[in-house]
Amino acid sequence: GDLEGAKVRYKAAGVIMNDLGLENTVDNLKYRIKYGRMLYEIGDYETSFAVRNENLEIAEKVLGKHHLDYARVTTEMAVSLGQGGSYRAAIPYLEQALEIEKNILKRSATHLSEEELSRLIRSTYFSEDVICLMAEQESELGGLAYNNILFHKGFIQDVVLKLKKLTTSDTLSITAWRRLMNKQRELGQLYARPNPNPEEVNNLEIAINDLEKTLVRHTKGLDEVLKDVSWREVQASLLPGEAAVEFIEYGPPEASRYGALLLSTASKQPDFIPLVTDKALTELLGGKKKTPEAVINDLYNWEGPGRQLYETIRL
Repeated sequence: GDLEGAKVRYKAAGVIMNDLGLENTVDNLKYRIKYGRMLYEIGDYETSFAVRNENLEIAEKVLGKHHLDYARVTTEMAVSLGQGGSYRAAIPYLEQALEIEKNILKRSATHLSEEELSRLIRSTYFSEDVICLMAEQESELGGLAYNNILFHKGFIQDVVLKLKKLTTSDTLSITAWRRLMNKQRELGQLYARPNPNPEEVNNLEIAINDLEKTLVRHTKGLDEVLKDVSWREVQASLLPGEAAVEFIEYGPPEASRYGALLLSTASKQPDFIPLVTDKALTELLGGKKKTPEAVINDLYNWEGPGRQLYETIRL
């Protein structure tokens, strides 16, 4: 399309928004997020960075720092820094985005349906993809990528079930949890408004934090369930000569790829190892025309795809 023409139109729309006094609104923020992405896509990285930096300030004013969209804006800021090669400067932004997303997932674990929770989890994949893509270039991001994988794996497999069990263990916990769920739903409805009142948002977040503290104090074992496991704890559990490996799929659907995170007792950081693109792996396995049974049989042929796959993913 006419991206340069779109750039002019976006800029003109922004002037109109400001003239109407709508600069600090959710509608303006949504427009500016699209504007920043469009600038990035046409290669105007300098202007895109400036727009995204301003978007952070607007997002904080209209959404607060605990909203999922604020995490998204923060991640896009990291993308702009990474494009310029400032991977280490991007780390604090990615850490902040992940912390927001983890807290939202934990808070949502017991009052959302499985389908709603699955959609919420999928909405956090963007930051995970960004971290892994940057970890290909910057070793310091290995630890952040590993911690994120540990959280998602533990959250899906363990935390949700334990939270539901612990928070229905006695009358006090049930009462506090019901109040907490009501406040969280109220906050979700507030965020869904076109322009949520920052003071209302702040008051609700304070109330939610107080209720969470009450639950932790009165529900035995809840603080352990909510505690995040880090790569350092995994490393400390390894015996001499042992290593832990986590495999991951990352990147946009049209350019999906696979990698591994390797952690040994001697690691200063988990090593991020890019392995193969989904396209290359599909071709190696004979393309999409072969049946699953034929693909599996080929993998046992050491002189064929089996050896090629081994050479591709050997760490």
